[in-house]
Amino acid sequence: MHIANDRFLQQLTKMEKSHLATCESCRDEHQKILLLCESAQYVELILPPNDLWQTIQPKLEKEERNVGPWKKLMFSAAATILFASIGWMMWSQFTLKQQLEHVLISNMLLEEKIQLQQQVTYRRASLIGTLQALDIKLMNAENTEDKLKILTERKQVIQQHIVSGNKEEGNEISI
Repeated sequence: MHIANDRFLQQLTKMEKSHLATCESCRDEHQKILLLCESAQYVELILPPNDLWQTIQPKLEKEERNVGPWKKLMFSAAATILFASIGWMMWSQFTLKQQLEHVLISNMLLEEKIQLQQQVTYRRASLIGTLQALDIKLMNAENTEDKLKILTERKQVIQQHIVSGNKEEGNEISI
């Protein structure tokens, strides 16, 4: 590993000095930088003429006019659209997550209602089979929207079971 060039202008550590003694490439680079610094002390500073700025300034203004207000407007519009898109995506993700949590809570409450009835019947056993199939679909779902659809379907199955169970309460045979 070689010594960085900016380190040659500072006080070298013992490790860096021992590296200079063994590395010809770093030693040559160190000598060049020291000679450059020494020769820079003898260079006379030449000041530009006073009227030089008057010739440079119109050229800069001309280049600035070439950029034009339309390019600035386009860049600002693109940035605005980008930030609005990011904000919309974050908001939709947030609302989708809230909907998913709401459906999960509803399903849990509906399952609790079913579990309160201790007696296992054919209808309840078939409901459990249907719910297990939906749970497998839920675990294999790729994205949040699919999961939300499956959970909504699950909720509807449970609600149908509860509604039809209230109508046929005394007509079932327990297993």
